[in-house]
Amino acid sequence: MALLWNRSPPAVGSPSIPPWEVYGDPTEFDYIVVVGGQTELIRFVSKQTYEFLRKAEELRIPLVGLCVGVFVLADAGILTNQ
Repeated sequence: MALLWNRSPPAVGSPSIPPWEVYGDPTEFDYIVVVGGQTELIRFVSKQTYEFLRKAEELRIPLVGLCVGVFVLADAGILTNQ
């Protein structure tokens, strides 16, 4: 599932990965991994993504941030009390 964007983000040095499902039920996952890339792409993260991640946290779905994905979790306010 490609959650960060409602459309394909601009690819820089790699192919684009278009989303094939957007904002399903977080309880369908054992855990959610937020994979990052280039820091400047954070501006493309949608409001719905942050809401989805916050809902997953409220439901106690384990969240993993890789690379810049940690910054996305921080921007969502999820790491505040960690």
